[in-house]
Amino acid sequence: MNTFFNSPQIDPFINECKKLAATIISRQLKTNFDITSNLEIDVCNKVLKNNMSFIMIVSTHGNLLFKVMYSKREIEDHLKQTMAANAEPSGFSVDDLMKEYCNLFAGSLKTQMELFFGDNLGLSFPIKLSGIDELYFPLNKLNTYYNLWQIGNNNFNIICAIELEVPKISTIENFNRLNFATDNINETKIELF
Repeated sequence: MNTFFNSPQIDPFINECKKLAATIISRQLKTNFDITSNLEIDVCNKVLKNNMSFIMIVSTHGNLLFKVMYSKREIEDHLKQTMAANAEPSGFSVDDLMKEYCNLFAGSLKTQMELFFGDNLGLSFPIKLSGIDELYFPLNKLNTYYNLWQIGNNNFNIICAIELEVPKISTIENFNRLNFATDNINETKIELF
Protein backbone atom coordinates (compact mmCIF):
# COMPACT_ATOMS: atom_id res chain seq x y z
CA MET A 1 0.00 0.00 0.00
CA ASN A 2 1.38 3.40 -0.99
CA THR A 3 -1.00 5.80 0.71
CA PHE A 4 0.62 8.99 1.98
CA PHE A 5 -1.08 11.09 4.65
CA ASN A 6 -0.25 14.81 4.94
CA SER A 7 2.89 14.18 2.90
CA PRO A 8 5.29 17.13 2.54
CA GLN A 9 6.00 15.87 -1.00
CA ILE A 10 2.68 17.35 -2.15
CA ASP A 11 2.54 20.38 0.17
CA PRO A 12 2.72 23.06 -2.58
CA PHE A 13 -0.33 21.60 -4.34
CA ILE A 14 -2.31 20.97 -1.13
CA ASN A 15 -1.57 24.46 0.22
CA GLU A 16 -2.93 26.02 -2.97
CA CYS A 17 -6.01 23.78 -2.78
CA LYS A 18 -6.58 24.90 0.83
CA LYS A 19 -6.39 28.57 -0.19
CA LEU A 20 -8.77 27.95 -3.09
CA ALA A 21 -11.25 26.12 -0.84
CA ALA A 22 -11.15 28.89 1.79
CA THR A 23 -11.58 31.61 -0.84
CA ILE A 24 -14.60 29.92 -2.41
CA ILE A 25 -16.48 29.26 0.85
CA SER A 26 -15.72 32.80 2.05
CA ARG A 27 -17.18 34.25 -1.14
CA GLN A 28 -20.16 31.90 -1.10
CA LEU A 29 -21.19 32.78 2.45
CA LYS A 30 -19.89 36.36 2.36
CA THR A 31 -17.94 35.76 5.57
CA ASN A 32 -14.21 35.49 6.18
CA PHE A 33 -13.08 31.95 6.84
CA ASP A 34 -9.59 30.74 7.54
CA ILE A 35 -7.81 27.45 7.28
CA THR A 36 -7.95 26.69 10.96
CA SER A 37 -5.89 23.52 11.16
CA ASN A 38 -4.64 20.39 9.52
CA LEU A 39 -6.12 17.20 10.86
CA GLU A 40 -4.00 14.20 11.62
CA ILE A 41 -4.70 10.89 9.98
CA ASP A 42 -6.03 9.34 13.19
CA VAL A 43 -9.35 11.03 12.42
CA CYS A 44 -9.66 9.20 9.09
CA ASN A 45 -12.28 6.49 8.82
CA LYS A 46 -14.27 8.19 11.59
CA VAL A 47 -17.47 10.16 11.32
CA LEU A 48 -16.28 13.77 11.51
CA LYS A 49 -19.52 15.58 10.61
CA ASN A 50 -23.03 14.29 9.95
CA ASN A 51 -23.06 15.24 6.23
CA MET A 52 -20.63 14.96 3.36
CA SER A 53 -20.54 16.14 -0.26
CA PHE A 54 -17.86 15.20 -2.76
CA ILE A 55 -16.81 15.54 -6.37
CA MET A 56 -14.17 13.85 -8.52
CA ILE A 57 -11.83 15.05 -11.27
CA VAL A 58 -10.59 12.25 -13.51
CA SER A 59 -7.57 12.39 -15.84
CA THR A 60 -4.71 10.28 -17.09
CA HIS A 61 -2.43 12.34 -14.83
CA GLY A 62 -4.31 11.48 -11.66
CA ASN A 63 -7.73 11.22 -10.08
CA LEU A 64 -8.71 13.75 -7.44
CA LEU A 65 -11.53 13.37 -4.96
CA PHE A 66 -12.54 16.53 -3.04
CA LYS A 67 -14.75 15.96 0.01
CA VAL A 68 -16.37 18.42 2.38
CA MET A 69 -17.87 17.27 5.67
CA TYR A 70 -20.27 19.58 7.45
CA SER A 71 -23.08 20.01 9.95
CA LYS A 72 -26.34 21.32 8.47
CA ARG A 73 -27.31 22.84 11.81
CA GLU A 74 -24.05 24.81 12.12
CA ILE A 75 -24.40 26.26 8.61
CA GLU A 76 -28.10 27.06 9.07
CA ASP A 77 -27.36 28.80 12.39
CA HIS A 78 -24.54 30.79 10.78
CA LEU A 79 -26.78 31.90 7.92
CA LYS A 80 -29.56 32.94 10.31
CA GLN A 81 -27.06 35.11 12.20
CA THR A 82 -25.77 36.79 9.06
CA MET A 83 -29.01 37.36 7.16
CA ALA A 84 -31.57 40.11 7.71
CA ALA A 85 -33.92 39.50 10.64
CA ASN A 86 -37.02 39.62 8.43
CA ALA A 87 -35.79 37.32 5.67
CA GLU A 88 -37.49 33.95 5.43
CA PRO A 89 -35.83 30.90 3.87
CA SER A 90 -37.31 30.04 0.48
CA GLY A 91 -36.42 26.61 -0.86
CA PHE A 92 -32.94 26.84 0.64
CA SER A 93 -30.91 23.67 1.04
CA VAL A 94 -27.60 23.45 2.88
CA ASP A 95 -26.90 20.25 0.95
CA ASP A 96 -27.32 22.09 -2.37
CA LEU A 97 -25.07 24.87 -1.09
CA MET A 98 -22.31 22.39 -0.20
CA LYS A 99 -22.66 20.51 -3.48
CA GLU A 100 -22.29 23.83 -5.29
CA TYR A 101 -19.22 24.52 -3.14
CA CYS A 102 -17.70 21.23 -4.34
CA ASN A 103 -18.63 22.12 -7.91
CA LEU A 104 -17.01 25.58 -7.72
CA PHE A 105 -13.83 24.14 -6.17
CA ALA A 106 -13.52 21.31 -8.69
CA GLY A 107 -14.40 23.55 -11.65
CA SER A 108 -11.66 26.03 -10.71
CA LEU A 109 -9.12 23.27 -10.16
CA LYS A 110 -10.14 21.46 -13.36
CA THR A 111 -9.56 24.64 -15.37
CA GLN A 112 -6.05 25.00 -13.95
CA MET A 113 -5.30 21.32 -14.59
CA GLU A 114 -6.53 21.50 -18.20
CA LEU A 115 -4.36 24.56 -18.86
CA PHE A 116 -1.30 22.88 -17.38
CA PHE A 117 -1.76 19.35 -18.71
CA GLY A 118 -3.22 20.42 -22.05
CA ASP A 119 -6.03 17.90 -22.26
CA ASN A 120 -9.66 17.53 -21.24
CA LEU A 121 -10.49 16.11 -17.85
CA GLY A 122 -13.62 14.44 -16.57
CA LEU A 123 -15.67 15.97 -13.78
CA SER A 124 -18.35 14.11 -11.84
CA PHE A 125 -21.52 15.63 -10.50
CA PRO A 126 -21.28 16.67 -6.86
CA ILE A 127 -22.79 14.00 -4.64
CA LYS A 128 -24.21 14.29 -1.12
CA LEU A 129 -23.97 11.44 1.36
CA SER A 130 -24.32 10.99 5.07
CA GLY A 131 -21.11 11.60 7.02
CA ILE A 132 -21.40 7.99 8.16
CA ASP A 133 -20.65 6.88 4.60
CA GLU A 134 -17.07 8.12 5.11
CA LEU A 135 -16.50 4.82 6.94
CA TYR A 136 -16.90 2.99 3.63
CA PHE A 137 -14.19 4.90 1.74
CA PRO A 138 -11.05 2.89 2.45
CA LEU A 139 -7.75 4.77 2.36
CA ASN A 140 -5.59 1.97 1.05
CA LYS A 141 -5.23 2.82 -2.62
CA LEU A 142 -1.99 2.62 -4.58
CA ASN A 143 -0.01 5.88 -5.04
CA THR A 144 -2.56 8.01 -3.20
CA TYR A 145 -1.99 11.22 -1.25
CA TYR A 146 -4.55 12.15 1.37
CA ASN A 147 -4.85 15.46 3.20
CA LEU A 148 -7.51 16.68 5.62
CA TRP A 149 -8.03 20.21 7.01
CA GLN A 150 -10.58 22.52 8.58
CA ILE A 151 -11.89 25.82 7.28
CA GLY A 152 -13.93 27.97 9.61
CA ASN A 153 -14.35 30.82 12.01
CA ASN A 154 -15.69 31.19 15.55
CA ASN A 155 -19.22 30.18 14.50
CA PHE A 156 -18.64 26.94 12.64
CA ASN A 157 -16.23 24.93 10.53
CA ILE A 158 -16.24 22.50 7.68
CA ILE A 159 -13.74 19.72 7.10
CA CYS A 160 -12.22 19.35 3.65
CA ALA A 161 -10.24 16.44 2.28
CA ILE A 162 -8.33 15.78 -0.89
CA GLU A 163 -7.50 12.32 -2.07
CA LEU A 164 -5.15 12.39 -5.07
CA GLU A 165 -4.33 9.12 -6.79
CA VAL A 166 -1.50 9.30 -9.34
CA PRO A 167 -0.36 6.62 -11.83
CA LYS A 168 3.27 6.92 -10.66
CA ILE A 169 4.73 8.60 -7.59
CA SER A 170 7.12 10.54 -9.84
CA THR A 171 4.19 12.38 -11.48
CA ILE A 172 3.27 14.17 -8.24
CA GLU A 173 5.66 17.03 -9.08
CA ASN A 174 3.38 17.98 -11.98
CA PHE A 175 0.62 18.84 -9.51
CA ASN A 176 3.00 20.97 -7.45
CA ARG A 177 3.66 23.10 -10.56
CA LEU A 178 0.01 23.98 -11.22
CA ASN A 179 -0.59 27.72 -11.35
CA PHE A 180 -3.47 28.80 -9.10
CA ALA A 181 -5.09 32.20 -9.44
CA THR A 182 -7.73 32.56 -6.72
CA ASP A 183 -8.28 36.24 -7.60
CA ASN A 184 -9.85 35.20 -10.90
CA ILE A 185 -12.50 32.90 -9.42
CA ASN A 186 -15.88 33.88 -10.79
CA GLU A 187 -18.22 34.99 -8.05
CA THR A 188 -21.19 32.74 -8.60
CA LYS A 189 -24.41 34.18 -7.30
CA ILE A 190 -26.14 31.60 -5.18
CA GLU A 191 -29.69 32.49 -4.26
CA LEU A 192 -29.97 31.52 -0.62
CA PHE A 193 -33.13 33.30 0.43
